[in-house]
Amino acid sequence: MSLVPSAETRIPLGKSGLAVAPLGWGMWRFGGGDRASARRRVEAALEIGCTLFDTADIYGYSGERGFGGAESLLGEVLREAPQLRERMVLATKAGITPSVPYDSSARYLLEACEASLRRLGVERIDLYQIHRPDLLAHPAEVAQALERLRSAGKIHSAGVSNHTATQVDRLARVVAARAGPAGGLCRGSPGRAARGRGDPRARYRGSPGGHAALGGRLRLGHDSSRTAHSAHRQPESRADP
Repeated sequence: MSLVPSAETRIPLGKSGLAVAPLGWGMWRFGGGDRASARRRVEAALEIGCTLFDTADIYGYSGERGFGGAESLLGEVLREAPQLRERMVLATKAGITPSVPYDSSARYLLEACEASLRRLGVERIDLYQIHRPDLLAHPAEVAQALERLRSAGKIHSAGVSNHTATQVDRLARVVAARAGPAGGLCRGSPGRAARGRGDPRARYRGSPGGHAALGGRLRLGHDSSRTAHSAHRQPESRADP
């Protein structure tokens, strides 16, 4: 009996319209090594049925390649073997910016996405996520930036990572106000470990990795004003990816 997930085991990635295997690769420690060893790891993951490759621009920051290291190494693999790109759902994240530490302003997200595309060597990212919440970024501004990227064909879908239930709800309401009933954020069934334990985050564990993928067209419309975005920020309290 094969342990490799079959096509029938694919599960929806939120409301993105994408489907992935139950097994995904969080590429937090992918930034080290050379291209040959990196390619072997990517091919091994694909061979055992992994389809979701989830990286971030901050991954590799403390290594020899520095900020963007994991993306750039994966990009080298994909340039050498472009056929591998067709076999994966490629996800990345942005918004952790040493030494701010968080920035989800529209300007930054647009620039960060362009940089990720260059490092990865691809024309489009399948799932682009806000890595951690920026308390100074208005949800309307965040959603508008994501919509601009989607409309330009630079991302297929957008989502959030490491957000609380309240933060997801706040962004979901802004999205739904413009996108209609079909919009909003995915809300899966509670994770087994959290079921019945009163954990509000369990509402969003229907997507692989506990991320919430934005649905709808994300047409948010207006810009929001910002003041002193980089000032008075709290330092990151833990080294969690």
